[in-house]
Amino acid sequence: MNCHCGRTSRKTRNCRIVARPWPPPPGAHQIEAPESYFRIVEDAAGGRTEMQIADGGGLFRLLANGLTLRKQGYKIYSVPHGDVCAAEGRAEWAYGMQRGDWSVLSKTETTLRANSEAFVIRARMRAWEGDTLVKELEWDERIPRNNL
Repeated sequence: MNCHCGRTSRKTRNCRIVARPWPPPPGAHQIEAPESYFRIVEDAAGGRTEMQIADGGGLFRLLANGLTLRKQGYKIYSVPHGDVCAAEGRAEWAYGMQRGDWSVLSKTETTLRANSEAFVIRARMRAWEGDTLVKELEWDERIPRNNL
């Protein structure tokens, strides 16, 4: 793992840790490398600090059965300077499988926000078989903080 820090012209400071992605499992052939990073971005002008993470397995094929698998996730955790009660987290994941002309894909998006009164959770899940959307669910929940 390597750490790189520097300043950009937008009055931000970027620090990123170069993470080495997990290798494909034994008996698998890597087709597409995963996107993998860990960055801390401080926006002094905008008054916000973020931790940005990409994590996944990329695209690989299991040689024993020809099944192709995809896994990729992105997470962002942020907090405005001066208001830790307004922290926010967001995660997006995509998982897919394919063999021959059959394929399935699921995507999830989840956001957790907070204010002085409540935690607010919004989530969406979609699933496809081939090009057909077969399931879509959405959640919008508000949980009182009760002095937390």
